[in-house]
Amino acid sequence: MNETPNDTLLFLQVQQELVRYLDIRLEQLELLLYRLDRIARQASKDATEAQERQKLQEEVVKIQNDIDRIAARIASIQQTASPLQAAEQGS
Repeated sequence: MNETPNDTLLFLQVQQELVRYLDIRLEQLELLLYRLDRIARQASKDATEAQERQKLQEEVVKIQNDIDRIAARIASIQQTASPLQAAEQGS
């Protein structure tokens, strides 16, 4: 397969966009994990009542769902990127 300089440039641009996208998603995950840590600390305090712990648990479930959604997107991107990498290596 003959690759033109435009093809190479386009491939590099796609890779850069993927890296930026993944970087943003990883930052989101980091913030969600930080929030989970804060919730756990708050819930573990003796002064936190059962009703407040229940609200915190509901927030944890929402955060877990967000983490799962982001992880699924990252996995999807990784599967999409694999054929691109194979095509680049094959040329």
